[in-house]
This record gives sequence, structure tokens and C-alpha cells, in this order.
Amino acid sequence: MNGIAPGWYADPVGRAELRWYDGAGWGEQVRTGARSGYDPLDLAGAPRWPAPRWDAPPAGPPAASGGGRSAMRPGLWAVLIAFVVLLAVGTVALVVLLRNLPRLSGHDIERAVATSMSKEYGTTVVVSCPPALYTGSADGTLVCTARADGFASVARVQVIVRGAKLVRWEILETDDAEAPLA
Repeated sequence: MNGIAPGWYADPVGRAELRWYDGAGWGEQVRTGARSGYDPLDLAGAPRWPAPRWDAPPAGPPAASGGGRSAMRPGLWAVLIAFVVLLAVGTVALVVLLRNLPRLSGHDIERAVATSMSKEYGTTVVVSCPPALYTGSADGTLVCTARADGFASVARVQVIVRGAKLVRWEILETDDAEAPLA
């Protein structure tokens, strides 16, 4: 049987259903149905015992044939590779999609409202908003605080966001009626 791969083959002696062939010769490991055992052969290929022994596990390698290669079937490798490729492509697509979405952060809102209020009131205004991030078609309302440069008074400002864009702002209240933001 030269050139034949190691594996389970029909027992040439006929004492079991299958016998292990290691690529060079017949081994002592045998199988019949669900039972595994051993049945050593002498150098001439004749059985050494009157019957195979089913009471002890066979000594030797043959749980799977593969010559040291992985026992995973080729179809499973293809599925695993396809999964990894799809995961990588999906991750890249998600990153590209998220990068291209319009976004508006709390810092962006602070700068825009401060610039607008400074122009309207003719003085430098500092605006502070809670942390926020609007992306895509996100809408929301923030309540920020505004302070005119050189004044201790603070105004509460409502900011309206639609589609991740600043729509408008309005002063809700101020703690000093004499302040420039009143």
C-alpha cells in the first residue's frame, strides 16, 4: 500500500471492520462499530492473539488522520475566512460612514453661540455648555451658561439643534437685569 495516506481502512486480516494504516504498514489499532481496541500483527502480518482485545484503548495516534495538519474541514476554513473578511470590511465601512456624518459637539456649540452673542451684544461673551455630541440627523436642546466679559452676571441660554446643526439660541434668564446680556 505504498503511496497511500495514513488513515482507517478495511482490516486486511478481517478480524475488525477497520485497521489503522500509518503510511508504511498496518498498526495494531482496530475498530468495529463504536468499539476501539488493539490487535497486534507479527512481522508476516498474521495476528499474534486469537482475537482482538476490546477491553483497552489502542496505544497510538489514530483518532484522526491528517498527518499533523489541522483536523478542521476545508469548508470550515472557508467560513472562518469569509467571516473575518466580512468583519474587516464591515468595520471599515462603519468607520467611513461615521466620519462622513455631520457632527456637532458641545465645544462647537459653545464657539458658535459665543460668536453670535458677541456680535449681537457688542462685547466678548464666554459660553459654557454641557458635554454633547450630535451626529447625523440628531436633534436636541441644550441649556448653556453665558457670561459677558468683565461682568459677574450669568445668563442661561437655550440652544436648539436640528440635524446636527445649530438652529438658534435664546436667553432664558439672567441673574442681573443690568447685565449686557439681559
